[in-house]
Amino acid sequence: MKKIILFLFLGIVGFQLTTSAQTKITSVHLFDLKDAKEEKNYLENMKSLNALIKEIGYSNNYYSFSKVKEDDKSTINRYCTMGHWASEEAYKAIHENAKFKAWVEADKKNGAGTVREEIYRRLYTIDLK
Repeated sequence: MKKIILFLFLGIVGFQLTTSAQTKITSVHLFDLKDAKEEKNYLENMKSLNALIKEIGYSNNYYSFSKVKEDDKSTINRYCTMGHWASEEAYKAIHENAKFKAWVEADKKNGAGTVREEIYRRLYTIDLK
């Protein structure tokens, strides 16, 4: 069973690296959520935001979500959201879009998926060819 889990984990990581290598910008958000209910709300919000990004015409750009295993001893930054952006232009167009801005403002008001404290970095892919 451990070998199967390890194989699946390596497959997921490999897929993620392949996807990331094709992405010009990756935004990384490390944060914590207080409980399962907040995690569920956050996931719903990310699905909604991905649908909005697709709706405004940027289906190759999206957010993914990860978390540490339940038995991990880490006490902070147990969650990670990564934004996958095809280019600087796509990143700006999405984040400056009126529908995107309205979604963010509505999310702030209802507080359903808002992360209170996070570490945020925008990383640019370096071509190693």
